[in-house]
Amino acid sequence: MTSEQQMVLFTLLSFFTLGLGSIVLSTVTIYSHGPRALALILAGFQIFMGVNIYFLFDPLGWAVTALGVVSLVIAVLPKRKRQQIEE
Repeated sequence: MTSEQQMVLFTLLSFFTLGLGSIVLSTVTIYSHGPRALALILAGFQIFMGVNIYFLFDPLGWAVTALGVVSLVIAVLPKRKRQQIEE
């Protein structure tokens, strides 16, 4: 494996991990009362970087883009309302 291939692999793994974190953040914002701005920004950035990786470095950038799309879909879902216990 050449050093260029190692850099591409490191880039893919880094943004794949960032995508997983983006999905977790989007999921947390559904159940909390906090703003969704950071989740939406991170999901958009993930999609942008996935497309860049796909066209510039490696075709496996589609996986990074897919994680960004999943994160964006989760981030725009309506918030869940907490069930109140009636006594």
